[in-house]
Amino acid sequence: MEYSRLPDITLGALRFSVALHYDQSADAPWESECGHGQVRHISRCRDTGRMRKDPGERLLSFDGRDGLAYNYQGAIETAKRDGWGLAPDALAALAAKLGRDPTRGEIIAAAVESDFQRLAAYCADQWHYCGVVVTLQDIDGNDIETADARDSIWSVESDAPAHQTELARELAAEISARVGRAKVLKAGARSYRIRP
Repeated sequence: MEYSRLPDITLGALRFSVALHYDQSADAPWESECGHGQVRHISRCRDTGRMRKDPGERLLSFDGRDGLAYNYQGAIETAKRDGWGLAPDALAALAAKLGRDPTRGEIIAAAVESDFQRLAAYCADQWHYCGVVVTLQDIDGNDIETADARDSIWSVESDAPAHQTELARELAAEISARVGRAKVLKAGARSYRIRP
């Protein structure tokens, strides 16, 4: 389902619309991507009313009865083993906060906290996965609904507009290469004028 549009893209004489769609088939990030701490479903104990989380786990999300627990201690061990780090800007911010260069342990702790916060934001629907759908338009600005005139990429993070735009430009270039120098694109019995 479309939920937003990015600005149209123009390549030479060709114009493309860019739509963002909810990626309803995408798995949660901890299920589909490497580099995250372990997450498991938990529920409230009927006898005590407490959440059934293990030592070293943090509550990632909770809906009143069921929730998700993030294995924080396990993530620290994974981060040490796999060499998790921070992006340059996050590393600079940590150094500024500490007033010195951070130790490896402080970098690991910050990387795990960053992972936890990112997954918590996903659980709170502050971001989701989307599909970037690029469609060639005819000279009147109408989308052309054919396989040759449309391309998409899915499982893109919704809060990364610069990345979405970059991907859209790549998809537009691929469509442009497919249609070549044609002035008219045929789809069944219909013809679409794509260049003047």
